Amino acid sequence: MLSFITGHFFTRDDSMKSGDGKSCRDREHDIRNHGIIGDTFSVALVTGRGTIDWCSFPRMDSPPVFASLLDSGKGGEFRLELAGASNFSQRYRSNTNVLRTSMKSAECSIYIDDFMPVEDVGGIPYSRHEIHRIIVCTSGEGEVEIVLQPGFNFGRAGCSIRSEKFGCVASGGREQMSLSAPVKLRVSGGKATGLIRVKKGEVIPVVLRWNEGKTQRAKMEYSGVMLKDTIAYWRKWAAKTKYDGLWKEQVKRSALVLKLLTYSPSGAICAAATTSLPESIGHDRNWDYRFSWIRDSTYALISFNALGHTEEEKKYFLWLLHLLRGNLSRPDMLRVMYTVEGDTVPRERTVGRLSGYRDSRPVREGNSATDQLQLDIYGSVVDAVYMTFRPPEKLPDMMWRIVDSIADYVVSNWKRKDMGIWEMRNGVDRHTHSALLSWVALSRTSEMAAWQGYRGREKRYARVAEEVRKTVLEGAYSSSLHSYSSSIGGGYLDASVLLMPLLGIVDARDPRFLSTLDAVRKHLLKSGFIYRYRGKDGLAGREGAFLICTFWFIAAMAKAGMAEEAKALFEHVLGHSNHLGLFSEEIDPASGEFLGNFPQAFSHMGLIDAARILSEELGAKKGEN
Repeated sequence: MLSFITGHFFTRDDSMKSGDGKSCRDREHDIRNHGIIGDTFSVALVTGRGTIDWCSFPRMDSPPVFASLLDSGKGGEFRLELAGASNFSQRYRSNTNVLRTSMKSAECSIYIDDFMPVEDVGGIPYSRHEIHRIIVCTSGEGEVEIVLQPGFNFGRAGCSIRSEKFGCVASGGREQMSLSAPVKLRVSGGKATGLIRVKKGEVIPVVLRWNEGKTQRAKMEYSGVMLKDTIAYWRKWAAKTKYDGLWKEQVKRSALVLKLLTYSPSGAICAAATTSLPESIGHDRNWDYRFSWIRDSTYALISFNALGHTEEEKKYFLWLLHLLRGNLSRPDMLRVMYTVEGDTVPRERTVGRLSGYRDSRPVREGNSATDQLQLDIYGSVVDAVYMTFRPPEKLPDMMWRIVDSIADYVVSNWKRKDMGIWEMRNGVDRHTHSALLSWVALSRTSEMAAWQGYRGREKRYARVAEEVRKTVLEGAYSSSLHSYSSSIGGGYLDASVLLMPLLGIVDARDPRFLSTLDAVRKHLLKSGFIYRYRGKDGLAGREGAFLICTFWFIAAMAKAGMAEEAKALFEHVLGHSNHLGLFSEEIDPASGEFLGNFPQAFSHMGLIDAARILSEELGAKKGEN
């Protein structure tokens, strides 16, 4: 039996529900202390005390208008909070991305429904670029403090606010927004404040509108219709989720997160909602993840496909055709990542004005990894096409041309050194994961060639795929590590090799893979979480455990015949989500603190796939008994 726990368990910090006002305020901007709302165009993060401390308009990769998550003094925020409240909790309205934050004081109880309106017109979501915050008083009387302090463009654009009859208008550079509020707001510099009197039974809307130069009276008739339409949109989408396995609610919440990170106009899927949330507190492992990585997006498509959401895949592939812009025979032109509109991601630059999350500098915008060679992206694209258009689906000719050109490119380039899945910044190598995905590209394309009746291509790609397979199985295994390693010809322990049986290059019960599982358990697992590697990456500080690697480990264990142990580990990990079932990129195994950008698409697609595989393996085991 594989024993997977080395060290102590820890319990989730439930201070959001404890009524401990001081501790809650001290931790208000902690990564795990957030919910997310959005409209498939842009997103916002809301703390457990009712503060929007991160929001980008009009797109997810636009400069933020609120960023107190990265600097509580200069970043900007939009806060609604019941005066004197000492008890706070959050939940989503069922099967939606409408977030309810409840607050209670000695004299009064309220909740706030936060959402970005989504209108479904013929199956297409439309955005009004608004945030609605509906205050409902459920008992007593009290005052709700309202604070609007925008930080346009990471706080660099400055901010001026003018008071108007129905609220205020804030401007910074070429950007502006209006706030419709039920009280006269006091304006001082770049900040507007006010107090909203509430009593039992009252329902009061507050509306923020992007790119509006004048205010309108906030009316519940309007906000109520928007709330009804938005709830209907999310529930209609969630109802299409086809999943009969275990942990249905967690899987559905993860699917809703992935949908929030999908930019509807193009189909691009962002890696995360934020930038510069550190992988190591106090160090510079801070990256901008608000872009669409080819790898991450195609993995998300496979998760969507497994849950019956096929429209997301087909729209993404149309976007992929757009990215290549007629150069279907030039897969070398495919970049590692793109903006959500399909433009080149700008190289990194530092936002010196902001101090960073818990003083973890620098705050970055842009991502220089866009220029790297990462050979695994080609296999990721082919795998997503293969999963989407397997018979009886018809493979469109344009998609066949893409995968055919990719396979042809891989035949000539699979032996090259690259930066790999982890985007190393200390040099290139022949990464095992890149070779593994080269095998995926060739073996899957060989099958698709058979579907199309191209016997010559089928044989050619199958022949080279077999050469790649032998190279991986023989060249990547390290006798000293007793494990498949990071590189062909020798390397260090790397959790990405856990994908080998999941992608089909080796059986999970193969002795060499079982010894790999054991090596990962001994050296990469701590307190129930997996670190991604044990090698030097050229960066200061030590990152946390990587959540998608932990889910890969769980799935591989299940495939290896250890489904019960994998189930216990999976439920252990689920117990360390935040209060809404959300995950960041990483977690500190010792403290349970969230690290890295939030919420992270990789983490949630890993959860979906691990739950699905575990359910299948547990069902099979039950059937055997």
